Amino acid sequence: MPFLAARGESVKAFGFTSGKAPYTFSYVTVGGGGSGSTGGNYGGGGGAGNFTSSSNSATKSTVYTVTVGGGGTGGSNGTNSTIVGGILTITSVGGGGGSGQTGGRSGNGFTGGAGPLFAGGGGAGSSANGNGAADRVGGGGGAGTATSITGSSVTYAGGGGGAGVDGVGSGANGGGTGGKNPESPAGGNASGNTGSGGGGAVNNTAGQGGSGKIILSIPTVSYSGTTTGSPTVTTNGSNTILQFNSSGTYTG
Repeated sequence: MPFLAARGESVKAFGFTSGKAPYTFSYVTVGGGGSGSTGGNYGGGGGAGNFTSSSNSATKSTVYTVTVGGGGTGGSNGTNSTIVGGILTITSVGGGGGSGQTGGRSGNGFTGGAGPLFAGGGGAGSSANGNGAADRVGGGGGAGTATSITGSSVTYAGGGGGAGVDGVGSGANGGGTGGKNPESPAGGNASGNTGSGGGGAVNNTAGQGGSGKIILSIPTVSYSGTTTGSPTVTTNGSNTILQFNSSGTYTG
């Protein structure tokens, strides 16, 4: 009776090679955040990109292409972040751009806040709706989602803040702050690699959404060490952590 090879090793029986055994890895994918709005007198904040955290199987020697989505500009949506290789496809969609005085929808399906006269609603976060604006005060962005995949808790994908005439909405978890009339009418840009939304503007330049991020947690005993795109490589217990701030590949 043929022996069973350890995980990650070739299995040979009766002279045939059945290939390399798969192993399980964990991941976090965050789509690019949407831009704030320039539509209307007081724009809404951009919506956060989709936040996904799960696990899947990787196969030895398979190349997994990692694409980090970009943040939206000028009221546009963020773009998708993906992991593709073999039969595996993982997609986190980009967040929605603000529309007029309404905040953008997040990639996780939460909705942006509405804005009354002279204020814009906050963009939706990956775990909460955006906040509606008060009279002349922009709404704050919806909350993002925390992960401890790297060993420390970090929160990604918050909504952008809405613009206002008497007060502005704050962005959540790296989201951009809304513009204020007349002191600083442009929307604030979201922080890079957060997947958060940009701030709404007062008839001015809308804040850009934050680019996305992809994190892989791979059992160190199975980690190949073969990457492109210069991910940050750390360890967390028995796992090797790859943080992709830009696109690249990992070979299983």
